[in-house]
Amino acid sequence: HCKAPVRWHDNIPLLSFLLLRGHCRACGHRFGAKYLLLELGGAVAGALSVWLFGWSLEAGLCFLLLAFLLALSAIDLEEMLLPDLLVLPLLPAGLLFQSLYGDGLTDGILGAVAAFAVMWAIGAAYGLLRHAEGLGGGDVKLAGALGAWLGILKIPFFLLSAFAVGVVVMGGVLLLTRRQGS
Repeated sequence: HCKAPVRWHDNIPLLSFLLLRGHCRACGHRFGAKYLLLELGGAVAGALSVWLFGWSLEAGLCFLLLAFLLALSAIDLEEMLLPDLLVLPLLPAGLLFQSLYGDGLTDGILGAVAAFAVMWAIGAAYGLLRHAEGLGGGDVKLAGALGAWLGILKIPFFLLSAFAVGVVVMGGVLLLTRRQGS
């Protein structure tokens, strides 16, 4: 709020938020609860990564993916935007993950291309039918990056899951919107 720089000791996830009671040290302005939730989500992502893979590079890559997805989700909810600065690094990281722990680099490349192509085709078809953007470029790029992480064989499950979650979320949004309008 006041644009004051955040001191290193005020930037310790969760602990600083709790010690400062959710307020800026410089001006006292209250932080939103979303910051506490994001920090808590990051802590859960880190703990889950280590629990699943131990203290390893695999855990580090898993945490990287989860942390980026958490940040992208928060930004997308607020700005309706998926910044390339966060989306694009997920592609080489996914290819590295697939090379080291998956079915190989070729599988990661095929997964990235397939997921990107399917989402691009859906967006283009929607645009032709409705004369409006159905999917933003960030969504298509993110699908490609996630395809690299998952590999070609997991793409159908990934896309069906994404569409199912989208239908449930959009259905909930429409219900809330209609109720508030009544």
